[in-house]
Amino acid sequence: ARQNVPDFVFFKYHKRILFCPTCKRFYWPGTHRQRMLERLKDWGF
Repeated sequence: ARQNVPDFVFFKYHKRILFCPTCKRFYWPGTHRQRMLERLKDWGF
């Protein structure tokens, strides 16, 4: 994952970076995830 994500992401989330073998992309818990969790909570999920 080191060469596939921005440096700041690797250093902040290196233990939490996940790879999707289907779409071949890397994912990490960033601000988008937090905003979506807040939105789901607002909607009652």
